[in-house]
Amino acid sequence: MRTRRFRYGSMSVIITALIIVAVILANVIVSALSAKYLWYIDMTKESIFTVSDACFDLLDETFKDLDARESESGEDKSFVTIKFCDMQDNLMKVGYSKYVLTTALELAAEYPDRIGVEFINIYENPSAVSPYKTSVSTSIINTDVIIAGSGGEYRLYDIEDFFMISSGATSPFAYCGDKRFSSAILAVTQVSKPVVGMLMGHGETFKDAALGYLFEEAGYRIEVITDLVGDGIPEDCRMLVSYQPTSDFRSLDDGISDVSEIQIIDDFLAKDNRSLMVFMSPDCPTLPNIEKYLAQWGIAFDRTAEGESKVVSESASNALTSGGYTFLAQYEKYGMGASLTSELRKMPVPQKTVFKNAMPLRFADAYDVETVADEDSGETFTYAYKAMGAYSRQVFKVFSSGADAVAMAGGREVERASAQNTFPLMLLSIAPKTEQEDNNGWFSADQSSYVLACGSADFATEAILHSDVYGNSEVLRQAFYQMGKDAVPSYVPYVPFADLSIDSLTAERANRITVWLTVLPPVLFFGAGVWVLVRRKYR
Repeated sequence: MRTRRFRYGSMSVIITALIIVAVILANVIVSALSAKYLWYIDMTKESIFTVSDACFDLLDETFKDLDARESESGEDKSFVTIKFCDMQDNLMKVGYSKYVLTTALELAAEYPDRIGVEFINIYENPSAVSPYKTSVSTSIINTDVIIAGSGGEYRLYDIEDFFMISSGATSPFAYCGDKRFSSAILAVTQVSKPVVGMLMGHGETFKDAALGYLFEEAGYRIEVITDLVGDGIPEDCRMLVSYQPTSDFRSLDDGISDVSEIQIIDDFLAKDNRSLMVFMSPDCPTLPNIEKYLAQWGIAFDRTAEGESKVVSESASNALTSGGYTFLAQYEKYGMGASLTSELRKMPVPQKTVFKNAMPLRFADAYDVETVADEDSGETFTYAYKAMGAYSRQVFKVFSSGADAVAMAGGREVERASAQNTFPLMLLSIAPKTEQEDNNGWFSADQSSYVLACGSADFATEAILHSDVYGNSEVLRQAFYQMGKDAVPSYVPYVPFADLSIDSLTAERANRITVWLTVLPPVLFFGAGVWVLVRRKYR
């Protein structure tokens, strides 16, 4: 009788052990399969892991267009690689990185012949990300994401670019990975290759093709616009350029025409992510209509009271020629204008930027000028702004003259700079645009419009842009990127975060809960087995 009881007891222990082993194996297998095939059950109010149907519809249409284009032209099949700068296991342990990684894996699973995911250990292999640095000073960290096309186009994103952050907040309130990935994929496959409209109907003449080549290198398609009224502006145009105009733009103020080119430009800039660049030199005549419009953006070309154009002459310490009319400009270090030169200024030995035959600029009279202190350094800088109802425009210096420069007109000195009042040479005006969502406030999605004015047409000539010594081309590349941002598909939704209380757990408490959830089930099973064994033994 004892033998039978012992045999029953032994069988109970074996069954209990097998159940425990089966549970552990099932957990390991399901975890592995869920990681490989993205088997997630989202317990939050909103689906934060699942790619939206709108994103899939957009990419379906995108790749359909690519198929047609490649079939017709005989091009190789385009492929997009999403490169993460850390290993997969590490990324899955970090909440924000996990959201982005999960979206990327789901896109790659849906379009295996078009999208792939790659993991780079940038600590062991830093050279693998070198091709994606905009300059030698660009820093790529382990949470950055690179989206690269097989044709050489790429986009480099910070992890925060995949999230929406309310003004003044430190943590995001929504995930916009669908928007960011779809926008980048359109850009690197050049399905949505941005158009730059070169205005040629106002006496604009390019001294050489260097500026055009620079746009093409930056991924733009150039469209020449000779008649703003008749031809209009292409729908996919994101930037207009007027280089050294010698005749004015039509305006209703003339009393001659009932169609205004100024109004066409204004309507263009009223759209999201639209920009205008104007290059003028002291040789340009006064152009009342376009200059009056630029003044609405806070930018004025500085002339004497008699209407004579001024030209900047630098001191010997900054001059490159004996007359001082070709010189090295001073970088502005603070404000939004400084963002166009930030990469250059990070270099161990920053490249200098050259201005030649430059007309000084100034803030428009209707704008308020304010001097503020930089939050980090405490140093002061000056900018101009104007409130326009619910909107505003802000103007920042990008480059300025030295403190010893003078302004000449008609062969005579008409103004002298000082340490507190240098001559602006390039100004960047911004009309900030953000979207407002119910109960969420303002978020950081940048839809701003820009106007960049340069007082030197020679700034963008071949001899200077092709020089390895000077940084003019790098400044323009940064301007092209910042001002002509990738189109954001507005109908691809973002996903607000649910109120996840677990996010507020301390690390200690979270670890304690994990241990309990890991240990408790096997202990309960083992205890039940022992209880059955004892009961059978002494029955």
